[in-house]
Amino acid sequence: MTSRDRSSSKPPPRVSLCGLISVAGVACAVGTLFGFLGPFYWFFDLFSHFRVQYALGLAVAGGVALFRKEFQMGTGFTGLAMLNAVLLVPQLVAESRPEINPISVMFRAVLINVNTRSGDPVRVGAFITEADPDVLILEEVNENWLVELGVALAPFPYAVERPREDNFGIALYSKFPLVGEEIRFIGQDEVPSIIADAETPGGCCTIVATHTVPPAGPKRSAMRNAHLKRLAEEVKKEIYPLLVMGDLNTTPWSVHFRRLRERTGLHDSSRGHGLSPTWPTYNPLLMIPIDHCFHSDEITIIGRSVGPRVGSDHFPLTVDIALGPDTTAGSSLR
Repeated sequence: MTSRDRSSSKPPPRVSLCGLISVAGVACAVGTLFGFLGPFYWFFDLFSHFRVQYALGLAVAGGVALFRKEFQMGTGFTGLAMLNAVLLVPQLVAESRPEINPISVMFRAVLINVNTRSGDPVRVGAFITEADPDVLILEEVNENWLVELGVALAPFPYAVERPREDNFGIALYSKFPLVGEEIRFIGQDEVPSIIADAETPGGCCTIVATHTVPPAGPKRSAMRNAHLKRLAEEVKKEIYPLLVMGDLNTTPWSVHFRRLRERTGLHDSSRGHGLSPTWPTYNPLLMIPIDHCFHSDEITIIGRSVGPRVGSDHFPLTVDIALGPDTTAGSSLR
């Protein structure tokens, strides 16, 4: 190599930590803005789910930029971090809740998306036994899962099961008598949901267990959205206190989640109970809350928690419920 060759050979440019943080800040800023365009195109709605990650990333990037006296960039990052933080407030600040009637019936409901192919029936069964719910909803179950969980499911005398091999099997178990139980196919996705009236000591409570397809692409996004829209129409027909639980494949920051809440008039049980991410368990940096519980006015959520790892890509969701006396007590009209 000649001296000329050596002089023209330059070392590769160095990437500093601050530079990487700035790039991450730009990415979070773009994601923040794209998330507001969800009503217009399915792809942009995907960005709406990561408000926690955006808030943290932009706060760090803004702080670094201000420390380096890059005031314009630092102010922009910090402002967008605050915008995302504002969107998180409803999950962190408790709503005013009615006083619990002294004669209310307390019970526990658990939702578990078990993951049909790679889940662990032993760990799921152990959690069910430990949590000891009165109402249990299992999603992504097939025939083999129901056999494997036989011991854990034995305490539930009432059940509605629709196992499938395609990640959309569903089952509802109850220690309360179930009446008027139905399997319904909501929307265009041909995915089964369960609707049943549980006859609790405090009166009938309608339980809806549902599961939407994930929004992977324009077709499936449209199917999920149609499912959520039809779900709102279905639950508005119910006359008893209402509990809706399921993997909805969306988060509280999506326009489609907000529309579901507005159309039903139901309460989002996560409000005031923290951010409660439930998926994916294998990547803590990307975790978001997609497993949900909605309820009507007659129900008060007195406790809500995300369970431990049970071998699935979802964490279990547990809600403790107070159900007041039902003035329309009696059997289901369906």
